[in-house]
Amino acid sequence: MIEVDGKIHEQQAEYDAERDKVLLARGLRLLRIKNEEVKQELDQVLMLISQACFEET
Repeated sequence: MIEVDGKIHEQQAEYDAERDKVLLARGLRLLRIKNEEVKQELDQVLMLISQACFEET
C-alpha cells in the first residue's frame, strides 16, 4: 500500500501510527511518501516504489 502524505500528517502522527499497526496486522505493507518528494524527486520515488514491489515480506 502506498500513501502520499501531505502536511496534515505532521499533525496526526499518533493516528497514522495506529493506522499503520492495523494495516500491518492485516498483512499489508505500507510505504509512506511525502507530497514534496513526489513533486521534487519523482524519479527517486518511482525507484523506491519499484524496489518495494520486489522486496520479500
